[in-house]
Amino acid sequence: LVCEDGALLDDGACFEDFPELRLVLLPLAPRCQETARELSLAVQRNEEESVEALLQASVDPDGLGAAIPLMRASARGRRGCAEMLLEARADVDVAGPNAFGPLFAAASHGHLDLVCLLLEARADKDKARTDGSTPLLIAAQNGRLDVVRVLLAAGADKTAGRTDN
Repeated sequence: LVCEDGALLDDGACFEDFPELRLVLLPLAPRCQETARELSLAVQRNEEESVEALLQASVDPDGLGAAIPLMRASARGRRGCAEMLLEARADVDVAGPNAFGPLFAAASHGHLDLVCLLLEARADKDKARTDGSTPLLIAAQNGRLDVVRVLLAAGADKTAGRTDN
């Protein structure tokens, strides 16, 4: 905490001495193409130390544009990176191109550990792509039976999905 005169308040300070407290929320570092790209590339390369350093520097964990870090981590099986992004409060249901989320990406590529991690983080198990495909449907189409079983056990809707006529 910072006092009115700019001095830092000691962790052991008693609040009784401060009759009025104000909560001031500081924004993340400005959304910058350069740092967003650095974070996304660090995830792609599985450079966990770089990911951690960028997140500690308050880089937005959701990145910018199509290069969404959690999507990359989910599609490439980067569990350590995904854990750090989720700890930094990345949007577990962030939508990329075609409106699908990280759970769809992990299910599509058969990354069971990431599917479990994203479900634990309360990812929308039925979030569909723009064509109506759901994580359950794509996992079944790609023969990812272990992922199908986990999604069904988590309560994924068996009737949701594409309705091609």
